[in-house]
Amino acid sequence: MSFKGTPMQDIYNGEGPWHYHTLPIVLSTYHSILYQLKSSLECPPKPYAGHEIHHWDEGFVRMPFSSRNVYPSKDDNGDDILVSRWELIKSTLQQAISSSRELEAAINVYNNRLPKFHALHHLFEEEFDEEESRHFFNKLLPGIVKLALQLEEILPGSLPLLQADHCKSISLSQLQIASLLANAFLCTFSGRKVLEQSYPRINFIGLFTQNNVWVVEKLKCIIHYFKRVLDKMPCGVVTFERQHISRANQPRWDQLSQNLGNVRVHITSDGIIEEGLGLLQVDFANKFIGGGVLARGCVQEEIRFVINPELIVSRLFTERLNNGEALIMTGAERFSRYKGYGDTFKWDGNYVDETPFDDYNRRRTSIVAIDATRQTRSNEQFKSGMILRELNKAYAGFHSRATGQLAAVATGNWGCGAFGGNLHLKFIIQLMACSAARRDLVYFTFGSKKLRDDLYNFYSFIATNQIQISELWRLLCRFEAAQLKPDQLFSYIQQAYFDSKKDAFVKVSVSAFKTSSLFGQPNPPKEFRFTKTFNLNGQSTSRLSPTNPTNNNMEVEDSQEPTTPSSPHLPKRKRKTSDSASTSTTSPSTTTNLISIMNKIDGSPTKTVTSSESAHNTSWGFLNCVDEYTKQANKSSSDSNVSDQHHTTIEIEKNDEQHMEVEEIIENLSEDIEDNSAAVSSSTVSTPKKKITDYFKKT
Repeated sequence: MSFKGTPMQDIYNGEGPWHYHTLPIVLSTYHSILYQLKSSLECPPKPYAGHEIHHWDEGFVRMPFSSRNVYPSKDDNGDDILVSRWELIKSTLQQAISSSRELEAAINVYNNRLPKFHALHHLFEEEFDEEESRHFFNKLLPGIVKLALQLEEILPGSLPLLQADHCKSISLSQLQIASLLANAFLCTFSGRKVLEQSYPRINFIGLFTQNNVWVVEKLKCIIHYFKRVLDKMPCGVVTFERQHISRANQPRWDQLSQNLGNVRVHITSDGIIEEGLGLLQVDFANKFIGGGVLARGCVQEEIRFVINPELIVSRLFTERLNNGEALIMTGAERFSRYKGYGDTFKWDGNYVDETPFDDYNRRRTSIVAIDATRQTRSNEQFKSGMILRELNKAYAGFHSRATGQLAAVATGNWGCGAFGGNLHLKFIIQLMACSAARRDLVYFTFGSKKLRDDLYNFYSFIATNQIQISELWRLLCRFEAAQLKPDQLFSYIQQAYFDSKKDAFVKVSVSAFKTSSLFGQPNPPKEFRFTKTFNLNGQSTSRLSPTNPTNNNMEVEDSQEPTTPSSPHLPKRKRKTSDSASTSTTSPSTTTNLISIMNKIDGSPTKTVTSSESAHNTSWGFLNCVDEYTKQANKSSSDSNVSDQHHTTIEIEKNDEQHMEVEEIIENLSEDIEDNSAAVSSSTVSTPKKKITDYFKKT
C-alpha cells in the first residue's frame, strides 16, 4: 500500500468527499458581497454596488477607473498637467497591438520606467510559433482588453481591503475576478506607496520582466486561463476569508487534554495536496499571499496560484498575514495541468475541474494559506516561542466556526522546503493543530516512503500511549535544551515520555542509605535489579532499576531489540542565585553513598562530575537535579569542615551559586510524574515509603 493509517473512505466517513457543509454567504459588516445573491449557474451573477461607493478611499482597493486616478502628462504647450489615467489606459489599449514589443510600449504609456519584458518577449518570439502568436494578438489580447475595460460595469461596488488583525470576508463572481485579473495582466492598477510594505503587488510587471524558463511556463498557465474564460465565462463564486485568532482566543497548549490518538491520520507517499478532494487543502504560503507567483517563484504556493489563477486576485486586497492569521479561499476553479516542480515546472495542458458546487455556487474546493517562519538557523525552530508561533498559525488556518463534522486537513511538508523547517517538527505541529481544531489529517510526503513510515510510526507511538496535547507540548519545549540533532526529535520524545512516567519516589529508607553495603558488593540488594537499555547509538548499557517499576516498557532482555530508542536526557534546570552563604551539615561519607545510590536508581554514571561539567550536563530527571544539589552540599560541607556521620538530612540553602527550592522542582515537573507517583509498588524494604523531598527538608 502507498499509505499508512486510516483509509480515505473512512476519513470521508463512508459518504464521499462532498458531504461536508460549507459556511454560508451572508451579507454583513464582516462579509462584503459584490454580486447579487439571487443567481444561478446558467449565467454570471449580476453585480451589486451598494449604497456607498469607495473607489479611492482608505480601507478599499483603488480602482483604475476612479476619477481620482490621475497621471502626469504634457499639454500642447509643453506644460505639466494631470490627466485621467483611466482615459489614458483606454485610449492606449484600444489601439491595435500586434507584438510583445508593442504591448510593452503600450503598458509603458501609463506606467513609469518599467524594466524590459524579457519573459513576455521570450514567450512570443521563442516559445510560440507564428500562428500561436498571431492568434494571441488578433483574438485573445483584444478579449483581455475588453474584459479589463468593462471593470466599471462588472464591478461597480466598493472592494474592501482584508486588513491585518481583522476577520473579514469578500465574495466575488468569477466574472468579476476575471476582469480584475485582466487589469492586472495589463498593469492598470496604480500603486500606493503607503501600502507597498504591507500588500503584495498585483500588476503582472514582475512576471513579464523575469528571465527564467519556468516563468515562461507560468505565463502559459495565465494565457490559457484567459483563453478558457473568454471562450466560456464561468458562472460561479469565490469567497476569500481572512481569519484572525486573537491572542486571548488562542489555545493554551499546556492545558489541552485532547488525546492525539483520536485524530485519524492518513499518510501517503502518492499524490499531491490538490488531489485531496473535499478536504481543507493547505497552501504553504508566504506572508505576502501568493509569494513569488508574479515573479520568479515556482514552488508549492506559486504553482497552486497559476493552475488556479483566480487565487491571484487575493493579492489585490489581502494585507500581509500576521501571526495568528490565515486566508481561506473557497470556490476557486482549476484550469491547468502541470508537471515538474521549481525550475522543472512545465504547463501540461488543459484541466477540466469537475468539483461540484455548494449551495452558494462555489466549487467545493477550500484552500487555506498559512505562512511558516523562515528558518535562518535550523535549531532556532525548536525554541518554545517559535513552536508556539507555528502552532497558533496552523490553528488559525484549521479552525472553523462551523459545527458538526469538519473536513480533514490535506497538507504535507509545510515550511520545510525553501523555509528550512524540520519535517518531523512540522508534522507534530500540524497534528496538534488538527486535534485542537477537531479535524483529521491527510498527509502527503510527496513520494518519500521513508518519511511516510517514520511519521506513521511516531503517530502510532502517540496513539498507543494516549498522549495528550499538553504532554506533547511540554516535551517539545524541552527538546531545544537537550542540544540534540534535529533528526533525533522523535527518539527524544519517546524516551522523554517514558522517563516522565518513572517513580518520583525513592524506594529505600534513610537507614538503607546509612547501612547498605551496596557499593562494596558484587550483587545489589533484591530490591533492585540490573536491566539493559539502549542509547541513540544502539549501544547497550546496564542500569540499576527497581524490581517493580511503574513503567518498564523500556526494559528488554539481552536477546531483544529495544521497543523505542533511548535518547540523551533533558538538561537540569538552571539554578537561581542568591546572596546568602551556603552551609551543610551532611558528612562526606553519607553524601557519597547518597550520590551513588541516586545515580544508580536514575541510571546516571557514578563518576564524579565537576562544577563546570555539571553546568553543561544534559541529564534528565528529578533525581539528577537532586544529585547536583548533593554535590554542592558535599563541597560546602568539606569547605566548612562540618561532619555528622549520623545526620541523615541534607540541607540545601540559598547561596551565591545556587538557589532552587525542592518544591520548585516538583512544581515544574510534569503533572504525569505527580499523578504516577502514587503508583509505587509495596515490594520495598520494610521502612515506610518516602518521597525524595523527605531527605531534603530544612531543619
